[in-house]
Amino acid sequence: MGSDRQTAVGLSYNAMKAVERVSTPNAGISNLGMDLYSIGVEMVQREAAEGRIEGSRFHVVSSVYDFDTISAGVRAGLEEVGDVSFSCIWTNYELLSIEPLIEVCPIYKAYHDPEPKDYTIVFVASAIGSVCEMSAMILHTMSDRRYSNGRVWILAPFVHEGAKAELERETYRSKAAQWSTVVVEPTLNDARQLPVVGENLTFFARFQYRAEGAQTLPKQVRDRIAERREIRRLELKR
Repeated sequence: MGSDRQTAVGLSYNAMKAVERVSTPNAGISNLGMDLYSIGVEMVQREAAEGRIEGSRFHVVSSVYDFDTISAGVRAGLEEVGDVSFSCIWTNYELLSIEPLIEVCPIYKAYHDPEPKDYTIVFVASAIGSVCEMSAMILHTMSDRRYSNGRVWILAPFVHEGAKAELERETYRSKAAQWSTVVVEPTLNDARQLPVVGENLTFFARFQYRAEGAQTLPKQVRDRIAERREIRRLELKR
């Protein structure tokens, strides 16, 4: 990784090697998934060891592009600490113009577990260059769906150095958020994405094309939908 990046400490040697591999443009898709999963687990373990995790109920929110990689690792790590529910959001980020910068990120569809009580809501992304997608997820979950009673935690291993201030301008709910990062990146390319993994954040999710994500229903989401349908069926039989 370049010497101009700021890299956090507190992760194991194996996790830091995974961070380095993810930062390499020629990394393979399957290896990226495994590396991001392990980074997610270790970031949670680091926060727990440093006493930065509050409570024992967590609701993890991520886009479908991160759901089976970094977000899965975060959920696994938090399951060692307490109870975990989740939201999976199908985001549709599009860069309309570079000069002036115009970005949009409508929500294509979403799955939400029921909102827990007295919880921390954890917004997870593999990387935050532009804050457009993260802002859309926060607004959708906390404003539109009114998941608004929890503490806010934003977790992403790769973050642009201006992301925190920019996100606070986009949504006031992020002003009180706890942030967890590994690499703070000082530069952005024209597409407002981080220059890692060939400057293609979709590649993080093991999708070669973003359209693949729109057609994907993660297995854990399918299973959770089936469970809730069965519970509802049994309730109606009573």
